[in-house]
Amino acid sequence: MEGRLEQRPIEEYGLEESWKPSGLGLESFGQNGTMPVRRFFPLVGVQDKDQDCLWLVQLAGKASWRLNAARLDDRLVVFGGLPDRDTGAWFREVAPGETIHTPFAYVTCGQGPLLQVSKRLLAPAQASDASVVYNEWATTWGEPTTASINRALPLLAAHRIGTYVIDAGWFRKGSTNFDPQIGDWQVDRDAFPDGLKPVVAAIHHRGMKAGIWFEFENVGPESDRAKDEAVLAKRDAGGRYLEAPVPRHDAAGQSAVFADADDRSAQGQWL
Repeated sequence: MEGRLEQRPIEEYGLEESWKPSGLGLESFGQNGTMPVRRFFPLVGVQDKDQDCLWLVQLAGKASWRLNAARLDDRLVVFGGLPDRDTGAWFREVAPGETIHTPFAYVTCGQGPLLQVSKRLLAPAQASDASVVYNEWATTWGEPTTASINRALPLLAAHRIGTYVIDAGWFRKGSTNFDPQIGDWQVDRDAFPDGLKPVVAAIHHRGMKAGIWFEFENVGPESDRAKDEAVLAKRDAGGRYLEAPVPRHDAAGQSAVFADADDRSAQGQWL
């Protein structure tokens, strides 16, 4: 993943030495949620140009994280890890004798250009046997086909690809816009005439695992499931949702949650 380097003097962050070095000057950044790289990479550094000394810290965060550069008395400090209550609406009470595992942090210090020193942070990743997950989204933009996947596999086989993910659009029905059709999850036979089974076999033949994209929480307005009123939640004429506390199953055995019809729902709307 590519990013843009932000490199600024400490004075622009308000972290220079103060005439009254008793407070805490702080520059904090990070992200909340399941995307570990959003606006910022989990990487921060401090450089002493006079001494040609560069400190770098990188978090191995898989979700929410926070990094901080601060002026504490007469020292510049870097700290971080999981977000706190203020920045991430998160906290954890640790009972006596209990332990909590936080993300790993990799720290290095060196002389020379940033690119040269930052390569030292790659050593932990190079020592692992982690493989690359390839997602074909940016090659078909929602229009994957048997042909497009078969063209890509020989090229990818020359690299360290562990998983090939078929992204959105494999369920399209005669339209290039897959969004309104989300929810049925039936294979598009125009794009995959023989279904997904031979495609998965071809991926496995190249030594990769096969993955597929779903978004189970969504149902598009053009999907068949959106027209199945028996599995839709209801609300009454006043806009209040009718309770649906008991999961039910339809004739096909698929789980659904819905409200029983009564006088109020007869006057209401389907969602």
